[in-house]
Amino acid sequence: MDVDESCVDSDFESQDQTAQRPMAPTHKLACTTCREKKIACDRLEPCSNCIKKGWNCQFPPRQRTAVKGQRIHITSVYENKISNIEKQLQHVIGMLEPCVSASSASAAPASESPRRKRPCIVSEGESSQAAPRFHAAFPLTPSTNTSTPLSAFEGDSSLAAHTAMANTLLETAVSTSSLQPRMAEGMETLRQLISVNGEIPDAYGMASSHNPRLGSMPMLSQGDMSMPPIQAVLTVLDLMKGNPRFESMGFHMFLSAKKFMGYLNRVYTPGEVPTLADFIIVNGALIDVFLRSILLTDDIDKQRDFQQHMNLCEGNLETALSRLPVHMPHTIDHITALTFSVYHAIRSSQTSLAWSLVTTAIHMSITAGFHRASSAKNESRQETNQKAWLFWSLYSVEKGLSLRLGRPSSILDYDITVPLPQHDDPEITAYTSCFIRWIRLSIVQGKIYKMLYSPAALAETAERRAAWARSLVEETKKIYKQVLETSTQASNNKWKTVSGDETELSFFSEKVLFYSTLTLILKSLPPDEGSTYHFASECITAARTALEKHQEYCKALGPDSGRHIDVYVNWTILYNPFVPFIAIFCHVIESGDVQDLTRLQEFVASLESARMYSRATANIHRQFQALFNIAQQFIEIRTSNELLNDEAITEFDEYIQALGIFPSRTTYNDSLGLLPGAEADDVELSGWGWSQAR
Repeated sequence: MDVDESCVDSDFESQDQTAQRPMAPTHKLACTTCREKKIACDRLEPCSNCIKKGWNCQFPPRQRTAVKGQRIHITSVYENKISNIEKQLQHVIGMLEPCVSASSASAAPASESPRRKRPCIVSEGESSQAAPRFHAAFPLTPSTNTSTPLSAFEGDSSLAAHTAMANTLLETAVSTSSLQPRMAEGMETLRQLISVNGEIPDAYGMASSHNPRLGSMPMLSQGDMSMPPIQAVLTVLDLMKGNPRFESMGFHMFLSAKKFMGYLNRVYTPGEVPTLADFIIVNGALIDVFLRSILLTDDIDKQRDFQQHMNLCEGNLETALSRLPVHMPHTIDHITALTFSVYHAIRSSQTSLAWSLVTTAIHMSITAGFHRASSAKNESRQETNQKAWLFWSLYSVEKGLSLRLGRPSSILDYDITVPLPQHDDPEITAYTSCFIRWIRLSIVQGKIYKMLYSPAALAETAERRAAWARSLVEETKKIYKQVLETSTQASNNKWKTVSGDETELSFFSEKVLFYSTLTLILKSLPPDEGSTYHFASECITAARTALEKHQEYCKALGPDSGRHIDVYVNWTILYNPFVPFIAIFCHVIESGDVQDLTRLQEFVASLESARMYSRATANIHRQFQALFNIAQQFIEIRTSNELLNDEAITEFDEYIQALGIFPSRTTYNDSLGLLPGAEADDVELSGWGWSQAR
């Protein structure tokens, strides 16, 4: 390979010249020419490239951005300001320390509660993924409102309505009168009973007392929302599929098993982010499933496990419910979640909370058009049925609670066009028929409040109210006739072969509810002409039948059925104003009927096994026990031929009237009056079949 000797010589000459140059200044940057031609520069002045090529070697002037230091002048004024800020911070910290200590102390017991902060329940051999934890999307600021909540209002049809007149009477004649010695204890019991009936907590107060963490937790932590192990859930779901008694009673009509599995997958699948509505639906449905498992199994160990899982789901539902925003989207998921929450509130004897939830759910369903048939034109049959069942479920609960609490309903019947499911539908079972009749009875319950116990109805004449009561009696009789027909149908007998005694239990509780409602209607009638009693004979007969049907239900359950009785009490005795006991109590005081006294005793004894399961059941048992003790004491005094002075008798009557059980004879006749030309036959239930019903 030939090499250009001239180039080699030139390079060596350049190197020699560079070496022979005197020491030149060195720059940090390349010269302008080398930078433009993008060649290496030795940064000498002049550089070797410019000397070799004869270029003009120039270097850019050095640019330095000198930052002038700032002097900070701290004068006495600034020092005083800083000192004031420090003092204010110390003052604020001193004020916050007691609050933090108090909240920590109150949070400690809640975290130690086995129901409020539950560990993840995982059986042996299961991974930690079997019990997922839910993270809330809605933070909640701790409540700082210290104002006293107002008491919830209850109207004239409620059990607590009698306390309105009690305060005035107790402050006047009654409290200053002397008591006959043997009736002193009974009078004191009545005082306490009136005082208890007057204490009506508000919805938030009831929820907070039941779950102290509601409204005070800042965020949901992992330990707060652990779910039951998936294996336990799958076990009870398999039991549902294999047990017709379970399958027919485990889910509500507005939630199919297929749709429930979709919610279940979203909650239990790792990586999924379920909504609060999904979480409430799953826990609400699992509460029903585990409760049904407890009622249908005789294994003590399984009952204990199911109870633990049910308690966990109840705590999850209550905590998630407290995280729901005030303004929710009107979706079917949120309405379903509120419906499950309403059922849980009734089951846990939180009547005021159930009212708040059901009115919210009703407004959302009406806004979404669930009450109109025209809104379901472009929907599938399954979606239409789900919306219809949701609406009618909320409707029935709202009407019942309206009568129970003495408050006007928020649903206008003339605005409803969505039809009820018909009895000839082949998919309807005997249990579904019971639910449909329950809805029909709730329609009557709404009319009872509007036509007999609302302020407008009480302002009407006695004749008009009596006529309305007669029409409601006839309407109730038609529904009761359907109960008797359904209980003898061949299709129902076929269903009973796989459902065991669940059908009979449903019919017994249904009959108790119907006779209780009938007693409430007949209580508004004037007494029979020439009678010395305050209630019409029809009312007393209906009340006796209601107590007898209650005993039939308890006998069908058998001994050791406290949990089943508790569910029955919440949905039958407490859900509807149970006036049969009050009516029979009044009749015992007036007539001294020993058989009626025995009926009261048997009713109180039947609630003994259920009073340990809920506070509301214990309260109603204690109140009925107190009334029975007073009636028994009164009968003993009468039968022992001990003469009571007129003052003691008057005082006892005043206490009974203060309780609101019945007014005085003069007041009653003036306010209601007797129907002109009323005959004895006019107050008989012809064709009612009382002897057969009893």
